[in-house]
Amino acid sequence: MPTISFITCVYNASKWLERCLCSILEQDDKDFEAVIIDDGSTDDSYRILKRFQSQSPALRIYRQSNHGTAYTTNRAVLLSRGDYVVNVDDDDWVEPNLVSSIKRIILKHHPSIVSFLGKDDAGKQFPDSLLWEKPVEAFYENRVQIQKAIKEKKVNYFTHTTQAIKRQFLIDFPFEPPASGADRASMIQIYTYIDSCYVIDEVFYHYNWRSDSQSHIHPIAEPIWNLIRLAKALPRIAAVGDPQNWPLPQLREVPVLFENAWIACVKTNDSKTEKDMRIATRTIRKYWRLIYVEQRSPLTIYKYRLWTVFPIFFAKRSLRRRKDAVSTERVF
Repeated sequence: MPTISFITCVYNASKWLERCLCSILEQDDKDFEAVIIDDGSTDDSYRILKRFQSQSPALRIYRQSNHGTAYTTNRAVLLSRGDYVVNVDDDDWVEPNLVSSIKRIILKHHPSIVSFLGKDDAGKQFPDSLLWEKPVEAFYENRVQIQKAIKEKKVNYFTHTTQAIKRQFLIDFPFEPPASGADRASMIQIYTYIDSCYVIDEVFYHYNWRSDSQSHIHPIAEPIWNLIRLAKALPRIAAVGDPQNWPLPQLREVPVLFENAWIACVKTNDSKTEKDMRIATRTIRKYWRLIYVEQRSPLTIYKYRLWTVFPIFFAKRSLRRRKDAVSTERVF
């Protein structure tokens, strides 16, 4: 069995797909496989995949009707056979020494995750400084060290594409649809449960930011789905133990995310979305202590407790205040 499994979900990516596939096949260490699923493309993507498959036995190509990124990613993980999984988007590319560099770390330390850097086409580092301020090469050998490093922004717990993750973790914590931000709740849970992480301070991944990417299509709905996914993750995060020992940064942002999600829900005015949001809200109320792992003022806690009881009332009030503020700015 290979050490590394690359997985790629392809949908109408013929413009960038050859660059992606070439970067995988040109690895200087051949101890890998590539599981690639065409998710119902209507362009030449599948034809390109079949042409490359004839050139390398390392490529395993599958085709299906369109099911979306989350479903397709989960299926690719189940089809993979490697010890570690690296997810490469169909319009991105990786450095030729990615496998050899990761394998060196795996053979020496056997971490749950090997994390590395990425850059976009303009040369901007990703994850950016909001998530990862001080990337330095280091091995974090236990959960306490990992959580401390997350608080200090030395570990990227946020995105899956700049990580080689033990396959079993991706099976245990699959992605939740829809496509936008599908990896976030999964990665939060994974980083709660892993017992070791190695960070490489080197760029191996290159992003191609696209305006038509599925990650950017529904900006209004994104906070809603982020909150719903996080609510689903809370029970498994809480099961680890005392919340005081697990101050994950995204949990501290739940109150703001909660407010934005309900405002978006009011804007969409969709009954099914409102039902899903109420289920998520009940979960958040249940795990309130987990969210408030750091000291907050009694007034702030009381405010957000009220938000969870009367979310639609407060969301509408916030919308009115925002509209009034915009109107005032126009007057002056």
